[in-house]
Amino acid sequence: MRYLVLVFIALGIAFSASGAMAKEDKYLQALNNQLSFREASSYSQYIEQRDIGLGLEPIGKDEVKRLFGKGTGKYRQFDVAITNNSKFRIYINQIQIKRTDNQPYPKIDLSDIHDAIDPGGRGNKDDMRDAALRNNLINKAMPHTILAPGETIQGILFVRSKYLDEGANLFLQIQNMKRVAFLDFNIPLN
Repeated sequence: MRYLVLVFIALGIAFSASGAMAKEDKYLQALNNQLSFREASSYSQYIEQRDIGLGLEPIGKDEVKRLFGKGTGKYRQFDVAITNNSKFRIYINQIQIKRTDNQPYPKIDLSDIHDAIDPGGRGNKDDMRDAALRNNLINKAMPHTILAPGETIQGILFVRSKYLDEGANLFLQIQNMKRVAFLDFNIPLN
């Protein structure tokens, strides 16, 4: 009789564990999904100054779901790449979204993007999803970083949809690390 009870307990644990494992969490699965690597010159919108290229393309809704697990609601996403073909190290100094009159829109915090995606859940599952989504947003967002000659950096830029209706531009300021010299890039988002 004891063996029969132990067998039923073992089977119950096995079935509950297999049920929990069968359904993957889309937010955890999205952590492994990356942007397809491309040089800046391969983008539909591309500009170049002094051997530094900037490429920009909007990201479709299906791709956003693949990258983050769910859509971002009132925000649009752009795949941005910067390729340094110059002889000097460069620093991505400023990344701003500007109006047509050259005034910057307020910066978007990644917490706002997180809240728009809203992974939901309860208890430990909620904490796990929140942590996974926050790490995913940080890892895939366009960083301020240093690029050596020959390197390309790629990331996602988040823009409020209403800014696009007003004719927004991406303003990027890049600093030459050998001397204090800045290059300004302006590229329309639509």
